[in-house]
Amino acid sequence: MTGRTGIRLAGVSVDCRGRLLLDRIDLALEPGRTTVVVGPNGAGKTTLLKVLSGEIRPTRGTVLLDGRPLAEIGPRRLAARRALLSQANETAFGFTVRQLAGLGFRLLETPVPVPRRAVLVQKALDHVGLAGFEDREVGRLSGGERQRAHLARVLVQLWAAAGTGAGLLLLDEPTAAQDLVHQLRVLEIARGHAEAGGTVCVVLHDLNWAAGIGDRMLVLSHGRIHSDGPPADVLTQAMLADVFGVDIRPCAVPPPGRPFIVPQLAGGRPSAGACPSLANERRAACISP
Repeated sequence: MTGRTGIRLAGVSVDCRGRLLLDRIDLALEPGRTTVVVGPNGAGKTTLLKVLSGEIRPTRGTVLLDGRPLAEIGPRRLAARRALLSQANETAFGFTVRQLAGLGFRLLETPVPVPRRAVLVQKALDHVGLAGFEDREVGRLSGGERQRAHLARVLVQLWAAAGTGAGLLLLDEPTAAQDLVHQLRVLEIARGHAEAGGTVCVVLHDLNWAAGIGDRMLVLSHGRIHSDGPPADVLTQAMLADVFGVDIRPCAVPPPGRPFIVPQLAGGRPSAGACPSLANERRAACISP
């Protein structure tokens, strides 16, 4: 394994019970870059990450990991190339934080020596701000702490396989349960992974964080790519009105000139057509493993 993992989607659609969750997606993710996916509820963001991870197969189209069809890669070899932090993770009651992080080794193709396992687990827990929590039961953690314990598991998986920490890192709303300082920590981890040569794709709802950390912003709407490019080009008043139904003009600060929005300045009411209301229960049934 080289440690540099790129992934490409060509004409990918996901159809579940007559509902088109993704519609003809063409997308390439490259090593060394952080792609942030944004969009309204029900736009297809989680479905896209599950397709990228191999958790679900597209109804139509192809997914290539380093030029090889994703469906042809066995689970152990795939575990060494990509890791996914889902929105909802098993609580793992009865496990300690150290044991949960160590689950990152369980699917890897090549065994990891015990001394190195201990080093990687401790490094990951330090990285996510859980040093000193090693022997605490997962069930006694707050929601944000549990989420970061699972992030440590994901990092262990990639670090153990790649050595340098490279590979494909997929994060689905990793800041949802975090306070401000840990939001920053988690997003710095994502950026650091890309800077180390990894490929990163993050789903976020906070458009300011998305614009702040992304090399690239991908906007999904109704299962299609609405906009794709540098945040300064994508986060526009027209996009916000068209996709989110909100009349607000992004602001920009001096260098590096990243755009941002102030929700309190929004005018009017969201339009009903901009934010599709998909039945969460039906979507969950469609995209669950």
